[in-house]
Amino acid sequence: MATKMKSKPVVRELEIIRDNRTKARKCDQVMVALYPNGTIGFRAKHSRREYRLPLSTAYNLAVRSELDADKKEKAKQKKLKKLNGE
Repeated sequence: MATKMKSKPVVRELEIIRDNRTKARKCDQVMVALYPNGTIGFRAKHSRREYRLPLSTAYNLAVRSELDADKKEKAKQKKLKKLNGE
């Protein structure tokens, strides 16, 4: 059974490397907030601009991302088989 959220949002800070760098920079710190009304918010640590999504949309994006990655991998394997003459 899921825990019911209180009236205040749950906020966490994390580091996300957004480019193809090897080390994180100060601008890579992101605040993630989970709100009781069923939305999730993202913002850079020292920014006021927040981007919110309904949790259902975030879930659908995550599933779609996984499916797209699987599809690309299968296409890559199929191309390799075709090049090898199988």
